[in-house]
Amino acid sequence: MRIQIVTAMILLLTLVLLSSGCSILKKLTGNDYSDLESKKEELANFQPKDIVPAFSGDKKPPIKGKVVIVKKMGSGPAFLDRFSNGKFSEKPAGSDMVDLLIYPPEVYAKTPEEISTLIKIECDQKKGSDYYKAINGNSPSQRQEYNKEVCDVSVIDYKTQTLLAKVRKGDNFSPSTITVGKNGVGQESNGVTQVFKEISDYLTSFPLELMPGVRPTPGS
Repeated sequence: MRIQIVTAMILLLTLVLLSSGCSILKKLTGNDYSDLESKKEELANFQPKDIVPAFSGDKKPPIKGKVVIVKKMGSGPAFLDRFSNGKFSEKPAGSDMVDLLIYPPEVYAKTPEEISTLIKIECDQKKGSDYYKAINGNSPSQRQEYNKEVCDVSVIDYKTQTLLAKVRKGDNFSPSTITVGKNGVGQESNGVTQVFKEISDYLTSFPLELMPGVRPTPGS
């Protein structure tokens, strides 16, 4: 009976607080980053105010402040690099589109308010054709259709909505090796892994510059 009375009093107090315009906040623990992860689709759709990058060619601006990396394959769901189910992975998993990048943990934003630089990786399959020959066999070369992964990488100053740099990876040449499926269309062998290796090399070539006063997030 006493427990029921206490529970009723708690519910009544909650209703009074909500009706008066008060907000009930839950403390963010050091390993719960669901607030940031809930914004992954919003971040994937974020558009800078300009379509022409401020830097081009070999010029690479320093990546300032904390970073969030959002990845999307075609019309599929968005993913935040190194985040899953509100948790942050200290070490990259290194498989396909999941956690292939190698920034140190303290560089990643853990809350929406911490984001200074947004990196968008937007990938899709591109169709093409070229001449291929079976590795084991004496059959003549023939033109073969294939699919390959192509990714656009955008580096954006999130605070000022400025597009700093943009590049396309995976679109320079035909795949050296393809695997032909039952549908007769070739798929680039290790294509996703290769294109993300190129992306990783590109992004880690940017100098990192943590803003003054920015300290690693507790729990990172």
